[in-house]
Amino acid sequence: MPSLLLVPHRSGRGIAWKDDRCISKQMEIWLDEVRFSKYFTAAIRELMKEVPINLSAYSTLSSRIAKAIYLYVPSRAVKHKRRENAWEISAGKLLEQVGAKVPKHKSLRRRVFTQHKRSIINQLDGLLVASGEILRVELGETRNGDDALLAFWVDPP
Repeated sequence: MPSLLLVPHRSGRGIAWKDDRCISKQMEIWLDEVRFSKYFTAAIRELMKEVPINLSAYSTLSSRIAKAIYLYVPSRAVKHKRRENAWEISAGKLLEQVGAKVPKHKSLRRRVFTQHKRSIINQLDGLLVASGEILRVELGETRNGDDALLAFWVDPP
């Protein structure tokens, strides 16, 4: 029986499989009748408690910045259960924290979150986090008016 190795594809998108005969460019591999150790599944459950993201929700995001924000924000937002005590961060600081280019002007920073029919705000608001709660997002303005302000909190399922 030939050996099978899963390797990252050259393009950076997906995985390739490599065996004794060829390299395939397929994006997914389905394995039947795979059983995971009870220790591995327990470790995954513990990890999901610490990292409150929902991979199904993550895969629906089309924007690179929205994906980065979704990986950054839920761990902070899950501690805030109402809009009145939402976790708030300025648009410039959030873009900086997720490694995105920070526009010089307030209007351009705000536009990053609101442009396009499926804006970053629209993509993130209403997404599920791992606990089953619903991530909520609201865009406002800082008290001094220097920047846009994003408020994040979670609603019960």
